[in-house]
Amino acid sequence: EGSSERPPIRDIILVHDIIRAEIGRFSAVVTKVQSSIGCSTELLSALQSHHRFLSAMCDSHSQSEEMVLFPAVAGCDDLGFSTNRCSTDLTDHLQEEHQTEAKHLMHLRALVQQVCSLAQMDEGAAAVSERAVLARELVSATQTAMRDIALHLKVEETELLPVVERNFNAVEQRTLFWKVLISMPLQVLEHLLGLMGKSCDQTTADALLHNLKMAAPSSRPEDYAEGAAGSDSLDGDYGEKMLAGLFARWISRSAQNPAGDEPDTEGQEVDVNA
Repeated sequence: EGSSERPPIRDIILVHDIIRAEIGRFSAVVTKVQSSIGCSTELLSALQSHHRFLSAMCDSHSQSEEMVLFPAVAGCDDLGFSTNRCSTDLTDHLQEEHQTEAKHLMHLRALVQQVCSLAQMDEGAAAVSERAVLARELVSATQTAMRDIALHLKVEETELLPVVERNFNAVEQRTLFWKVLISMPLQVLEHLLGLMGKSCDQTTADALLHNLKMAAPSSRPEDYAEGAAGSDSLDGDYGEKMLAGLFARWISRSAQNPAGDEPDTEGQEVDVNA
């Protein structure tokens, strides 16, 4: 069936890399907001857009892990030396971190809304002072969120994924990764896979496409009785094979145009329903 050099479940690190990159983009916009004398409509739009996509991606990723990976790992006895926790303690710990992450994103959303609302007021001395205070709070909250999310992703990569590698063969790992993907909304996936296509080197992109092709069901509808990709799903085995082709086109299209537009810190909208 062919093989890729890295364990298939390691494709999840590609998702993590996009999350890290998007946090960096959001942070860059936040820095511009703090340093700007007056916030333009484009800058405020970028602030809202990047937060909306970051929240949608993190929420979807957390939910898909809790639906797919955590139950799979909870039954594993062979944890190796990657973690000193039992499987239940590990998944409980990661779920708590997901909850902390969600609180960070909700706090950031409230601050973003306040900054945008205040920017529409008259530029009096009081408004300018209040905006400066809010901007500093937004910077501080962003730094805290960046730190905690980065630490969480590291725990998943150094403790969770090695457990999956030890307990599941390549075919099973591909199936788990596939289920993680199709648990996410299609709008989030389109943008996520597009960014993955831009950021991957050719070898990594080829391995990712190979794993998706091998994971897509051919005659296993009983494994996927509930359909795919949330409320935007195509039902059953045939629908999932169509999704695999769609995913491949999104990745390949972006890989062929790596210099194409990404979400802009000056306000390009990211079409994602958070």
